[in-house]
Amino acid sequence: MGPMPRKKETVLFICTSNSAISQMAEGLVNSLMKERYEAKSAGTVARKLDERTVKVMKEINIDISKQTSNPVNDYFGMTFDLVITLCDDAEEECPFLINGNDYIHKNFKDPSKLKGDDEKVMQEFRAARDALRAWLNGALG
Repeated sequence: MGPMPRKKETVLFICTSNSAISQMAEGLVNSLMKERYEAKSAGTVARKLDERTVKVMKEINIDISKQTSNPVNDYFGMTFDLVITLCDDAEEECPFLINGNDYIHKNFKDPSKLKGDDEKVMQEFRAARDALRAWLNGALG
């Protein structure tokens, strides 16, 4: 018999709206690091999964269309190995709500708040996705 499979570490990504950045993080980790981590995401004011988020993730062959936007209160009382806040607003509100064995904070600009020309906004979604992917590889990889 081989070695026992290692228990996956649980990660909760939190941002304000749970429509873009935290959703991307959940999808990236569950796709690219699924041997080591199991990720969920939530928002302090959950709105809904932004379709542009789904689109830019599909461009790198990750389907997050089944993910849902969840209020952080859904996870109240649970303990995660790692709680990662991805925007400054969430960092101020969250560590008090959710139990984590460890906390990490990294501020990302939420592309879903941007207004203007569709292509320019899509470029910001892609830039956020790529920056997040690079950061996650360093932080968790």
